[in-house]
Amino acid sequence: MLKWSVTKKSLKTKYYLKFIWNYLFLNYMFIYFNFKNKNDFFLLFYKYIYIYLKLFAHQTLFKNKVFLQKNILISEFKSLYKFNLLKRTDSIKVKTKSYYPEDVNKNFSKNLIRLLIIYLMLNTSISINTYKIHITQKIFYFYHSSNGIYITNFLNLIKIWKKMYYLIYNLFYFNINMLLFGSTAYKKEVFSFNFNLNKYFLKYLRYFNLYFTVEKFQINTVYKYVFYKLNLEGIKAAFILDTYHHKNSLYYLQKYYYFTIGITPLTQDITLTNFSIPIFLNTLMNQFFFYRLLLIIKKNAIKNQYLQKKKYWNLLQ
Repeated sequence: MLKWSVTKKSLKTKYYLKFIWNYLFLNYMFIYFNFKNKNDFFLLFYKYIYIYLKLFAHQTLFKNKVFLQKNILISEFKSLYKFNLLKRTDSIKVKTKSYYPEDVNKNFSKNLIRLLIIYLMLNTSISINTYKIHITQKIFYFYHSSNGIYITNFLNLIKIWKKMYYLIYNLFYFNINMLLFGSTAYKKEVFSFNFNLNKYFLKYLRYFNLYFTVEKFQINTVYKYVFYKLNLEGIKAAFILDTYHHKNSLYYLQKYYYFTIGITPLTQDITLTNFSIPIFLNTLMNQFFFYRLLLIIKKNAIKNQYLQKKKYWNLLQ
């Protein structure tokens, strides 16, 4: 039983429950009007409340309100993957699951289905019928009607996600330099990702502004030179988290033959990028979801690369 006495512990618990309630209310309450049977909506809504309370039942290392707000969106990943995704003050030794070549096809499908189901649960745009699907999006097995958006073939949609995983996995595994483009809400994450993968940013910082990966810019000769020089330095791929925001970036990326991977909402043309990842709506939550997914794939690829080199080294000895 929770006691609402005026103590530090009770105030933290009270704030924690209030924050979860507000988060769920903002994300799921506006779809209330799309339900014909209101009782079904409240059953679904209380189910999500139970899921969030269960996920955070054992979280005891919250430092402050900012820490809670920053990490609430990645709680779903923590329940699926056994390695630590939250930044903690203490060192915790956790076993990490990696995909080996011989068991990728065996274990990956099950984990991918679980991840895709959670993604669909967190999306609130499935029952919205105020916009139409772009005609090119129909190859991704989405169907639009007066009642909302439906998936016509769930298994084929999972195959597209598997292709996305294998493509990004091979980019990391073979050390192909890649740029990440996102929104200003995650500028620190985008900068750290680009500096980690590309050592050429320090060389060209005097020629261009680093914010071109998170902000809009006008087409001019300065950015034409930037994309041209980065391509000569060996950066051959780009991942775009927000294709609406980076239309001019896509223009230069295609002009200088970068291989582009982007998450495209249902209202957008999939031909804007070389490889499109279907999503329902372009939101900050979806961008954060795929950013964390990139880090997960990168971690698996690097560990598998290390194990393969270790295996070959042992054979040579």
